[in-house]
Amino acid sequence: MILSESTLPLAALSLSELVLGGFSLAAFTAFLWQQRRTQRAIRQAADLKVGREQLAWVLESSQDAFWDYDLSTGRVYRNPRWRDVLGYKDDTIASTGQAFLDLIHPDDLPTLSEAL
Repeated sequence: MILSESTLPLAALSLSELVLGGFSLAAFTAFLWQQRRTQRAIRQAADLKVGREQLAWVLESSQDAFWDYDLSTGRVYRNPRWRDVLGYKDDTIASTGQAFLDLIHPDDLPTLSEAL
């Protein structure tokens, strides 16, 4: 195979030949790197969305009662099954950390405080 100037490998080109109209190989490499990073982030976001959807489906279809206490915001999420099992109406208990703590038996508060 005979190589013409247009098919020479990059290693065979001089630095001046790599700079084409002010667009350097370094800039092109940075562009490709950023493009790959963006594509990876898009794939990860799509995977995360699928994972969240699957988790939501599993939690909804199980008959488990569960809750989640977000310590950073102080918000508590309780699924409808949790309220049904304990006999509460939807708006009976606030979704705050204090409302969560109010439901803890007084004998269990010291152990819970140590854990938090």
